[in-house]
Amino acid sequence: MPVEQKIRIQVLGFFAITVDDTPVEHLVARSRRGIDLLVRLILQQGRPISNQQLIGELWGTDLARSHESALKTRVCRLRDLLESVAPGLEECVQAEHRAYRYQPLPNVTVDVLDMLDILQKMQGELTTEERLDCCRRIMDLYQGEPYLPVGTVGDVIHASYLRKSYLQTAHTYVDLLRERGDDGALIAACRQALRQDPLEEHLRAELMRALARQGRPDEAAQEYAQAVRFARQMLDSEPGEELQACRREIAGRAK
Repeated sequence: MPVEQKIRIQVLGFFAITVDDTPVEHLVARSRRGIDLLVRLILQQGRPISNQQLIGELWGTDLARSHESALKTRVCRLRDLLESVAPGLEECVQAEHRAYRYQPLPNVTVDVLDMLDILQKMQGELTTEERLDCCRRIMDLYQGEPYLPVGTVGDVIHASYLRKSYLQTAHTYVDLLRERGDDGALIAACRQALRQDPLEEHLRAELMRALARQGRPDEAAQEYAQAVRFARQMLDSEPGEELQACRREIAGRAK
């Protein structure tokens, strides 16, 4: 049965499902373990995960008949949960020979898969406007690390790649906005990225310079004070040379 409604699945930062733009409330509370399994399948981008691997990740034990049965039960409950959200949605979880995979469906979109598609697109030849649009979309999509509380090695690798890609995109976006002279959008982009990584000193410096260009040196000074606080609290050090030079440059202009 095809999914007739518009389904949006979010896994970046937190888990959520919307049906025709209406959130499905308390879905995680209804089956936290099932949602963990769904996210794990989604992050494999359609590649199957063997039963043995899933059992090891979910139960931390070697393959055993009892856990084979438990995995099958968990998948059935997940499919029932998805069907209750929207008829046909359960078809996104597919069984193969001793494995399971996520199957993309018409009318169903997933934020992390959209982000990965855009990152792939950005590897090709794009106009400036197309690259700007790709950057904007990634900035909107990335709300934090994927919802995966188990924390396997694979989870860490996925989270690290997505976070690194997001920050690289933020750098590209800021460079393009600076070239266009769009300091308003640049300031918003830097502040958004710094919420994900407050220790990102190059973006902090770009933010300070943009504030100074807009005649807001006091706000630029506040940003430097923030950088000092984060560096001392999280790294037990002082801001790097780029930020210190940026502060001196802005202070010199204000005199």
